[in-house]
Amino acid sequence: MSPPPHVLPAGVFGALARGEGGAEGVRLLAAAERSKHLLLVRSVAESFRDDGQGGTRAAEAYALLADLCAAVPAAAEEVLSYPSVGLWALTTLRAMRSGDHDRIRPERLAALALTVAARAGTDLAATVRTEHGGLGFPSLGGLRLSGAGDRAPLKVRVRDGHLELDEGRWVRLVPGHLGWRPVRRLRLGPPGGLWEICLDDVDAYSFPPHPCPRFVLHPPEVQAWRRSLQESAEVLSARHPAAAEEVREVVRVLTPVLASGDSHASASAQAAFGSVAMSRPVGGTHTAVMLVHEAQHQKLNALMTMFDLVRPLPDDQNDQYYAPWRSDPRPFIGLFHGAYAHLGVTSFWRAEWLHGTGGVPAAALYARWRDVTLEAVDRSLGTGRFTRLGRSFAEEMLRVLDGWRDERVPADAREWALREARRHRAHYAARNR
Repeated sequence: MSPPPHVLPAGVFGALARGEGGAEGVRLLAAAERSKHLLLVRSVAESFRDDGQGGTRAAEAYALLADLCAAVPAAAEEVLSYPSVGLWALTTLRAMRSGDHDRIRPERLAALALTVAARAGTDLAATVRTEHGGLGFPSLGGLRLSGAGDRAPLKVRVRDGHLELDEGRWVRLVPGHLGWRPVRRLRLGPPGGLWEICLDDVDAYSFPPHPCPRFVLHPPEVQAWRRSLQESAEVLSARHPAAAEEVREVVRVLTPVLASGDSHASASAQAAFGSVAMSRPVGGTHTAVMLVHEAQHQKLNALMTMFDLVRPLPDDQNDQYYAPWRSDPRPFIGLFHGAYAHLGVTSFWRAEWLHGTGGVPAAALYARWRDVTLEAVDRSLGTGRFTRLGRSFAEEMLRVLDGWRDERVPADAREWALREARRHRAHYAARNR
């Protein structure tokens, strides 16, 4: 399970800096993220090498996993690239360093091996240990067992591509039995489906802890999500084909969260590449632009795993900046990320306006985000926080936005954009005195 070296061609780097990159660019970033997962998983096994019985169990489970990687590489790649695998491994390693015993979970190595076997249809048996009364099989589903406790040993096997639990007799894990809940997979797009996405309300590691609480989707809610996501897939395919390619490649998992009131929430995290936390989608265009926004974050997260784009903050330097899309001060990384995400948002509304679909509202949103994103990128370049490579990236962002600056929009759209920018700045100043 040794990952290969990775390179990113200069042309792809430049395209990513322009907010683009396409399917090719995203695939290269995703390949580097898969290698990161392999390194993290191997580090978990190696960290437990001298841990007595726990180390023996981890080594045995890792050996099973390594054998499967060699025997059924496609299934292994599908499972090991799942967002929760990287987050689980990283959480376990960090917990080991901090001494947080409750979050140290090497037991998932055995669950990973069983998941790969199930994906490949390969028979396998292993002993797994519960996590707070349940079991998690990344990308497949989760099991809740009444009275099982924590770290209780259970025998699980794979037969004919299905997980089975030993309860004195082998019982197949299917919906409605033994508290089993599968990860739902939706196929979206034209007939036959172009985009497969997982709705993961099962795996505790599908997304890091988030201010908005997670919740379990019931069947009627799943259908509502499916409808809105299908509408967004159609919007992207029809009017934003390049962005649609990127979204299909990079957004593989949605973790449902509850937003407060009538607001809507979405988030990405560097530790969970491919996963987006999202509140219930509310329509095609709104969800489409939200997905474009998060795809931008995902691309930059992966790029910043591969390259140092930002210099470390000196101890005596203030790291708080105004971001014209937030009401609170942001650290430099947050300002940079937000600017890159809004480069994608600006491009989306520009295409809506030029396509003639969104009319004056699309022109107004285009002007709104074009102007303030340009200002934010220009300001970030004056901070001295970028490395040489990061500066070239940000300068390419600036060139794109500057090239759009002279595009004329209707006067009322322009006036609205200026009014909103002033209103936001005044609200920020009043809130952060």
